[in-house]
Amino acid sequence: LLESAAESDNLRHHPEGAGYPLVWLAECYRELGKLPEGRVAVERAIDIAVRQHERGHEAWALYVQAELERAGDSPAGAIISIQLG
Repeated sequence: LLESAAESDNLRHHPEGAGYPLVWLAECYRELGKLPEGRVAVERAIDIAVRQHERGHEAWALYVQAELERAGDSPAGAIISIQLG
């Protein structure tokens, strides 16, 4: 259901706030352990937020991106885990 909301034609025609469902989707993917899918969704959300000058949405998406990296086994994730404790 969330995947279809993130791909909705309505969001394409009304781009303001269109990144929100993508960030929610990325968080769900993180919880399910689908980290590659989560990374794709959150990168799209960041792109939309930057294009629409939605700084709050961008900040939230960047936070979720960091959480995705933290959940994975990448070097960036290890650094984030050390910094956040």
